[in-house]
Amino acid sequence: MKKSKKFLGPKTSGFTLIELMIVIVIIGILSGVLIAIINPVAAQNKARDANTKATINKLALGASSFISAEGRIPDEVQFLSEFQSIAANGATCSTASAADCQFSITGSPLPVGGTAGCSNAASWGGAGANQCYYSYCGGDGADATIACSWTTTTTTYRIIAKAFGTANVIMYRSADSKTYSCTAAGTSCIALY
Repeated sequence: MKKSKKFLGPKTSGFTLIELMIVIVIIGILSGVLIAIINPVAAQNKARDANTKATINKLALGASSFISAEGRIPDEVQFLSEFQSIAANGATCSTASAADCQFSITGSPLPVGGTAGCSNAASWGGAGANQCYYSYCGGDGADATIACSWTTTTTTYRIIAKAFGTANVIMYRSADSKTYSCTAAGTSCIALY
């Protein structure tokens, strides 16, 4: 006797197209939620701010070394000559008896904000949204807007830079060796560490 093969219907192993599409949609929803939670732009801005703070700390170390050797802060010409990869903003760093200098650093750019960008003469210090240069400012001040000064006995200075992702500025004060986050106007500063 011959056995006949019965037709059992379609194969039951594997996934259907509908099941695969549902899994892909679920993965897409989960990845969208994950990206919203992680917020990569905020993470990038935080990393850029950390780089800016590290750059400011290196500048402060160089200025502090000069103070140890000379007993006063460097004027703006001496300050620029202490470091490599620094470019002055126009003629703002050319006075040998002043400490009010705006500059950029190769490899550590600051954000450009506002419509005026870097071409605005007031695009440093407390201008906040337009700042795109680092600022070296002689003399102490509780915020970024205090006028700069230099004498042969001045031993305090500030270094100011625009933060990324916010209108705030980052300020280093040599008087207490602390870094601050200040509002866009350069006032209302809070110590970071």
